[in-house]
Amino acid sequence: LTCGLQKVTLPFVDRGTPVEHDLVRAIMTVTQQKRKRVGVLQTDAKLYGGFNMQTMSSSGNWPIIDELQRAYEVVQVDPASPITEKYDVLLAVQPSSLSPDQMNNFIAAVRNGQPTAIFEDPFPVFAGNVPGTSAPKRPPGNPMMMMGQQPQPKGDIRPLWTLLGINFTGDDIIWQDYNPFPKLARLPDEFVFIDAACGSKEPFNEQNAISSKLQHLLFPFPGAVSSLNASGLEYTPLVRTGEKTGIVHFRDMLEFSPFGSGGLNPDRRKIPQGVSYVLAAQIRGKVAVTPPPATDDKAKSEPPKTEMATINAVVVADIDMLHQEFFRLREQGEIPEAGIRFDFDNVTFVLNVLDSLTGDDRFIEIRKRRPQHRTLERIEQVTEGARKAAAAERKQQEDEFDKVVDDEQKNLDKRIKDLEEQMKKEGMNTLELAQRVQIALKEGQQRIEASKESLKRERDQKINQVETNLAVEIRKVQDRYKMAAVILPPIFPALVAVLVFLMRRVREYEGVSKSRRRS
Repeated sequence: LTCGLQKVTLPFVDRGTPVEHDLVRAIMTVTQQKRKRVGVLQTDAKLYGGFNMQTMSSSGNWPIIDELQRAYEVVQVDPASPITEKYDVLLAVQPSSLSPDQMNNFIAAVRNGQPTAIFEDPFPVFAGNVPGTSAPKRPPGNPMMMMGQQPQPKGDIRPLWTLLGINFTGDDIIWQDYNPFPKLARLPDEFVFIDAACGSKEPFNEQNAISSKLQHLLFPFPGAVSSLNASGLEYTPLVRTGEKTGIVHFRDMLEFSPFGSGGLNPDRRKIPQGVSYVLAAQIRGKVAVTPPPATDDKAKSEPPKTEMATINAVVVADIDMLHQEFFRLREQGEIPEAGIRFDFDNVTFVLNVLDSLTGDDRFIEIRKRRPQHRTLERIEQVTEGARKAAAAERKQQEDEFDKVVDDEQKNLDKRIKDLEEQMKKEGMNTLELAQRVQIALKEGQQRIEASKESLKRERDQKINQVETNLAVEIRKVQDRYKMAAVILPPIFPALVAVLVFLMRRVREYEGVSKSRRRS
C-alpha cells in the first residue's frame, strides 16, 4: 500500500490475525502524515534485546517492539536523565528494576501527566533475567566472574503506587483454582486463566474499550492491584479473577541450594484467600504538580504556583503476558491436529492498552473481532458424555499415580525412621548410623524412582488408551452423522420427484378416452 512517499508492505497475513485488522492498519499508516510516538523505558527487561553477559548469548527484540513499529514511531527512553520529552504513551516494563535516580525521573514523568502503560511482575518466569518486584537486581556481567559482588541498589517503587493511589502485591504471587484445559491438568495454579467461566462476575470490564469483548487471557504467576481508599484518582478495574484464589509468598516460590536458587518449589505454601483479585486497572485523574524553582530574581520573589497535571496510566500485574509465545500462538491461529485451541487475547489486550493511552481508538474494535466457528452442536451434545467420562478417567489415573508415589515416599520415610530407632537401641555411633541411613535412603530413592518410571509408563499408557477410546467414540458418532447426511437428504427430494411424476401421469390421462390409451 502506497500513499505519496509512504509505503507499507504486507508480505503475508498470519492466519490467527484478522485480515481486516492488518489491512486497515496498513491503510491508516500510509495515509497519516505523522505517526504517534511510543517511548520504551529502558529497564532490566531488555525489550530491544542485545548481548546478555550473564548467559553469554544475544537475543532479539521482544515481539511487542516489532508489532508496535508497524504503526508507531518507537523510541527508547533513557531514565538516567529527566524525562522531559512528551510521548503519546510511555511503555514501562518492570520499572521496579530501575536505580534510585532512574526511578525518581520515571515517577516525575508520570506525575507530570505522561500517559504510561506499566507492566510490573512480582515473579517473572518467561522474561529472562529480570528480577521480581521485591527481588534484588542481578549483578551485571558474567556471574562466574562476579562472585561475591553486591547487586546494584534498586529504586523504591512505592512512591509510584502512592502517586497512583494503588497497592501492588510485590511480595505475593496470585494463584487461582481454575484450568479450562483438562489435557494440561499439571499446569501450576499460578497460571491464572481469565474467561467467562473462571468464577468472576465480571472478568472483563465491558464498559472500558480496553477490556470489553475480550474472551480469554492468561497471566502466568501474576501479582494484583488494589485501590487506596484515600486516593482521589479514578480507579477502574479492567481484569478480575474468580474467588477460588490465594497467594504464595515470593520467598516460598523457589527451591534454594548452596549454588543458588533452583527450580519451582513443589512444596510452596499456598494460602487461600477466597477473594477476587484485580490483575489490571486504569488510573486517571488530576494531581497537583509544583513547577521547578525559578531562576530570575523577580520570579523567585513570587510564591510558587501549583499546577494540575492529568494522570492517565494502566497498571498490569504481569510481564510474562508479553512473552513471544503469546504472539506465536496468535500468529498460528487454531491448530486442529493439536487437539487444544489456545485463543488467548493477550496480544489484543496489550495493544488495546497502548492504543487507548495514545487516544487512538481506531483499531481497538476491529482488533477484537474473531472468526466465528460454527460447531456441529448435535455431535457435541452426543459426545459430551464421552468427553466427561474421558476427563474423569484421565484425572483418576493422575490421582492414582500421585497416591502411589506418596505412599512409596511415606513407606521410605517409615523405614528410615524404624532403622534409626533400631540402630539407636543397638548403641551405634553417630557416623555409622548416618552411613547406614544414607545407604538405606539411597536404595529407597532408587526403588521409588524405578517405581515412578513404571507407574508413569502405565499411567501414560492408560491415558493414551482413554484418549484413543474417546477419539474412536467421536469418530463413530461423526461417521453415523456423515452417513445420515449422505443418505437422508436425497430421500425427501426423491419422494417429491415420485409424487410429481405420478401427478403428471394422472393429469396426462385426464380427458383422454380409454380407446386412445395404451394398454
